[in-house]
Amino acid sequence: MLQCPICKKNLTQTHKSYECENKHHFDQSKSGYTNLFLSNSKRIHGDNDEMIYARHRFLQAGYYSFLLDKIIEIMQTLSIKTCVDLGCGEGYYTNALSKQFIDTQFIGFDLSKTALKIASKQSNGQYFCASIADTPIKDHSVDCVLCIFAPFKIEEVKRILKPNGFFILVNPLPYHLYELKQALYETVKLNPEFNLESDNMIHIEQYEVEQIIHLETSESLSDLLDMTPYRYKAKDSNIQSFYQLDSLTTRCSFRCDVYKYTQ
Repeated sequence: MLQCPICKKNLTQTHKSYECENKHHFDQSKSGYTNLFLSNSKRIHGDNDEMIYARHRFLQAGYYSFLLDKIIEIMQTLSIKTCVDLGCGEGYYTNALSKQFIDTQFIGFDLSKTALKIASKQSNGQYFCASIADTPIKDHSVDCVLCIFAPFKIEEVKRILKPNGFFILVNPLPYHLYELKQALYETVKLNPEFNLESDNMIHIEQYEVEQIIHLETSESLSDLLDMTPYRYKAKDSNIQSFYQLDSLTTRCSFRCDVYKYTQ
């Protein structure tokens, strides 16, 4: 399923490294992920460390466990032996799914090495630093592609999916974190509705899940804000006022769409 990012030949794992028939060699890092990203750019790739650690703490606290439960429920209805998580981040969903579906191979891709270090610890999945727009995956070799809040290129999704493979896409609904945004902005804009229209992608199911969460510690409030882009878009005075709050109740609402790829 894996292919060399240089020559596109099969990539085989040997102990703690990966190698292709042309002897291109990629060592696994001490934390467990492997860098397959080919770039000389010095700019920072992926989310910054502050966002990553905040999101990790927030997810580990279980606030989005209801979404994870829905994804597990969805996957239980599908026949999947291989799954690629595009933009896997710290591996919260990927690791939980790999423990739930022990006969399924899970591979996570992200550009943040900090996130991948967290994801790789005590994991049953495989993690790689790679662009989700150009994944080191062979054509039409994957049963399922999972994308949770991450940007994606649909042509790349279709390239790696097997015929009749599944694409599970998770996006926020319009009123997701509405009360959080009320505390930050004078005028609140709703999240845009997302609709995917692409040849050979049949929409087979849609699920909506929502839960009201109560944040009652300064740490949880800070983590929620710091893991979102709102932390960098709101006025500094509003951000500082938010950090002074004692509690916050806000809704978390998501839409999970399941598509089937018909070649």
